[in-house]
Amino acid sequence: MISALRKSTPLTRTYRSALKCAGSSALKRACLAVTIAAGTALMAAPAAAEPEQWNVVCGQSACLADYQAPGLQILIAPERGSRRLRAILRISHQAGTNAPIAVQLDSGWKTRLLTNACNNLFCQAVISLEATDQVLARFRKDLEGVAAYRVADKTVVARFSLKGFSNALSQIQ
Repeated sequence: MISALRKSTPLTRTYRSALKCAGSSALKRACLAVTIAAGTALMAAPAAAEPEQWNVVCGQSACLADYQAPGLQILIAPERGSRRLRAILRISHQAGTNAPIAVQLDSGWKTRLLTNACNNLFCQAVISLEATDQVLARFRKDLEGVAAYRVADKTVVARFSLKGFSNALSQIQ
């Protein structure tokens, strides 16, 4: 599931390419702000060959909504033993535990998360149960977003699409 993180080879981008990292002006400003604040090279993975989309994956006991982009995976799944949904963001394992992740959607809504667990494939930030409903509602309203985090002295900006999110969510509820 996290194959995009294992295969991605980030490219160093210049100030000019930071302005092109996402479609809307709000996302362009977010990418630029991350680049300037970091004072380091901006890393972005090459464009995916396939269109970005949300997938629904079902196991024996539950289904989950899965989105993968270079440098980022987003999972929406029911809490174990419950029907209440949880949201999880996974990033490169090189970010480390307690690494901040800045998330901004095209409407301007933003939040900050911290990774709380890592293994040799990824680090993840689990959105609290109290905040999950708000995050899911925001994801339903917007079309795209960016997640930014640091790996060593570089800032990684991963763009993600929310097209198809509502459909995937309705399939797992």
